[in-house]
Amino acid sequence: MIKFEFIHTDHEKEPENLHERIPAFTNDVTHSRHYLGNGSTERTYWCCHEEDFYAYIEVLIAAGYEVWQENSIGGNRFATLVNGELDVHVEWYPFMSQVKVLVEPQSTLPVRESENSYTDRGFKPTVTQLRSEYSDVDCGMSYACQLCDGSFVVIDGGMSNHGEADQLYNHLISKLPEGEKPVIAFWILTHHHPDHVNCFKDFADRYLDKVDVEALVYNNPSYDKSKRTGEYLIGEYTLIEQAVEKFPESTKIYMPHTGDVYHIRNAVFECLWCQDGLAGDSMDNTNNTSVVFRMTLGKRKVMWMGDASRKATRFMIPAYGFELAADTVQIAHHGYGDPDWAVYYYMRPKEALWPVPEYRTATIEGLSAYLVGKLGVKTLYFSHTRDYTLDC
Repeated sequence: MIKFEFIHTDHEKEPENLHERIPAFTNDVTHSRHYLGNGSTERTYWCCHEEDFYAYIEVLIAAGYEVWQENSIGGNRFATLVNGELDVHVEWYPFMSQVKVLVEPQSTLPVRESENSYTDRGFKPTVTQLRSEYSDVDCGMSYACQLCDGSFVVIDGGMSNHGEADQLYNHLISKLPEGEKPVIAFWILTHHHPDHVNCFKDFADRYLDKVDVEALVYNNPSYDKSKRTGEYLIGEYTLIEQAVEKFPESTKIYMPHTGDVYHIRNAVFECLWCQDGLAGDSMDNTNNTSVVFRMTLGKRKVMWMGDASRKATRFMIPAYGFELAADTVQIAHHGYGDPDWAVYYYMRPKEALWPVPEYRTATIEGLSAYLVGKLGVKTLYFSHTRDYTLDC
């Protein structure tokens, strides 16, 4: 077979080809190489089969790597292997006949079920969509989930123009016995647009002495890669970095990859998409870098979509199909723009959490009709009205 290697140079210069430090892939097939701009390099191998995926895992084990985690979603296979210096993520997608091998320096690895110790204190697991003020902006979203031990998972946080950090903190303490210090076990930042992360920056300035934040979760493209979108919001990228530096050293930083599973108290998070999927693709829309998680909490499965748009949703549909099933979905990109509506067909949710202002209802009329009329979604919760709390 003639072997071709395509090196995409539209990203900043790769500091080190980490793939030269791991065993060669077992099938000498056509591949492309990408630098993801966050310390990771990725190679995509084409015309592969499931046996190629497993054969390469055996090669890594023989070279001294330990399997940290394995997962399967909708026929796709995922494995993370480590050797104390490098982490290797191996992914197989049957619908593309591709194996992807991502290498990065040793990082904070997903919490495995065997390491997930906690005490059930009898708190009722809940998901709360916090009301957003949309008087001067038509986007923003903030969610807080309470776990059985009283700790919380926060998703984004929204803007900071109208006291969103105060709102979030007040919500957390309202769910606990008086005087108890809130614990945020997992704070997910879906992507670095201001309507999703400005609250996070304000919160870091004002409330870090009043809460314990155990982990921050994000996978943003690099600054140079983000600049290529031409978006005027690029300054938000460095502001996030500055905010993260304010957190204590005890706060873990997780960079999720597709297929990763996190066990956080009585919740499970599966990563279904992240910016890794744009390797070698044009970086024209920061929304598509949104990390997508499916959360299982109690009896409820919630799909957290962030602002995932067309490229993300058009990967998820053929990759997972009806394995995308969820009881509740957070509507992607506020219902705006170009997410492929078919992704909701495969989720078949009963409820939708919708972070959108009332004055944009005409914009989302078509999607509302599709969800309720075609898919039978029973309840749409709009964030411009009030807080909504759902039991899990």
